[in-house]
This record gives sequence, structure tokens and C-alpha cells, in this order.
Amino acid sequence: MQTIVAEGFRLSPQQKRLWSQIDGTESVAYRVQCAVLIEGRLESAVLKSAIEDVVARHEILRTTFQYRAGIKLPLQVIADGRLEWKGIDLSGVAEGDQQRSLDELFAVLKDAPFILESGPVVRATLLNFGSQRNILLLSVSALCADGPSIRIILDEIARAYTARLRG
Repeated sequence: MQTIVAEGFRLSPQQKRLWSQIDGTESVAYRVQCAVLIEGRLESAVLKSAIEDVVARHEILRTTFQYRAGIKLPLQVIADGRLEWKGIDLSGVAEGDQQRSLDELFAVLKDAPFILESGPVVRATLLNFGSQRNILLLSVSALCADGPSIRIILDEIARAYTARLRG
């Protein structure tokens, strides 16, 4: 008898239930999203690095879902920490045009599924409205986070950002 070794972790019961609903392709309904208004001076490169720190620290934020031969459900495989980051500068755009730009952006983000087999499963978009106003849009696959955990992730991002600013 041949033994097959597959490296990875089984899906949790909650992930199995969710996987049966999404059937491997995510829609907007199967992600955890939030928008955070950031007022005051912001170092966007430092924020990006802080988010990357949090992704690197938590395996679930680096997880991909891969099928192996002979297994019906995918395995969770820990990948390299990658973050899908987008920075959009709307500071020079008139207020009415900003709303139109936001509507277009949200339409694109809404229709962009996570590629669960290769990741990343975390998306961050920073919208800059001027030197003192930004909005961070954070989106995580529902297979990897839920409402309470996104709050924890945001707290960790804030701590990592502060720590990086202090050196």
C-alpha cells in the first residue's frame, strides 16, 4: 500500500461549512471587510510595513487552500506572507469626482475574488484624501477571519504602526 504525505492542516468545522457554501470561489459575501478613517499625519509606507508585520505574525493570514490528490476538501497550507496593497491618492481630485472614483473602486474591489489556492488572503487599500485624512480598507477571506478577529487584527496593526514609528 502506498502512503501519501500531504503537508497542511485540515479545515476546521466552521471552515468546512463555509467551504461547502463557496465551493472554492469566493464572492463578496464571504469576506470580512472594514473601513477605518485615519485623521492626522500618516506615513503610508510605515502603515504598509505594519500590516505586513501582522500578516507575517499570524499563520492564518498567510494561509492558502490547496487540494491534494485523494482528498475531497483542501488543506490549509501556510505560505509566505504576502499582502495585496494598493495606495490611491485622491487628494487632488474634486470632492464630487472623489465620490465617483470611490464608486468605481468599490465596484472593482467587490468583484475581485481572493485566489484561495495561491493567496494572498488579505487586501489593504489606502485612500488618501489629503495630508490629514485617509481611509484604510481592509478585506480578509472569511475562511481566515471573522468580525471579532478583524478587530484584533486592527489593534495589532495600530500597535505595529506605533512601534515602527518609534523605531
